[in-house]
This record gives sequence, structure tokens and C-alpha cells, in this order.
Amino acid sequence: MLFASLWRRMSPSFGADEGNNMLRILTLLLSCWAASVAASSNRVEQVADAWLTIVDSGEYAVSWRKSDEFFQSQISEEEWLAAVEKARNPLGEKVSRELVDKQVHADLPSAPSGDYLFITYRTDFETKLATKETLILRDNRGHWGVVGYFVE
Repeated sequence: MLFASLWRRMSPSFGADEGNNMLRILTLLLSCWAASVAASSNRVEQVADAWLTIVDSGEYAVSWRKSDEFFQSQISEEEWLAAVEKARNPLGEKVSRELVDKQVHADLPSAPSGDYLFITYRTDFETKLATKETLILRDNRGHWGVVGYFVE
């Protein structure tokens, strides 16, 4: 209703049918855009879940190889192995993980320009409950890859 009212005020030369048709087109376009955003978000979550599954299984070298090229340029495989073993091994096995927040950021400082998604999880491990995990993914020409992982 609000869109129809605004459309009629902005386009007085259109008749009621033409205004309604334009409203239908606008509604359809917005619906398609919303569906596209939701599908993209689901794909990124799938990438994040797959990467975390690799880390959860202790295949840390594989997680480094499956990370974004920017991640690999910032930390060597050996450095990654030492860091992730130090952070994750004392926690034990993952018991449960719940996505609690997603935030999109653009053009992070000291990083390649582009879109970044910060995903925060609440994870229970064998030796530590309610652990905060943050995963940062980057859109690299349509391919989302991990560029950061933090455990608090």
C-alpha cells in the first residue's frame, strides 16, 4: 500500500492499472533480490560449515589448503598448524555448535577490497562450554573462502 501511494504521487501520468503493474514488478524484483541474498547466505554458511568440519576432524593442514589465498599469504602452513593446534587441541572434541551472528563488512583495513562475512558461533567443546568461535570469509570473485578463524 505504501509503495502504491508513493508510486502514484511520483508518477501522476500513470493510470491506476499502470501504477499497480509497476508495483507488482517492483515487488517481484524485490522478492527475487531477497531470495538471491538468502541463497548466497546459505552457500556461504555451507562453505563455513565444511571448513569447520575439516578443523573439527583435526585435519589442520587440509584446512589451510582449503582457505582463501589471502589467508595463505598471511600465515604459512607451518605457522597455521602450530597456532590452530595450540588453540583447538586443549578444547577436545566439538560437542555442539550454534550460529549466533552474521555481519557483512566491506573493505577491511590491510586486506584486499571486497565483501567479508563475519560468522560467530557458540560452540561447546569437551573441556570448554560456550566458546566463541569467529570465522571470517571473503568473497573472492564469487568464491567464498576463509580468511580468519578465532577461538575465544
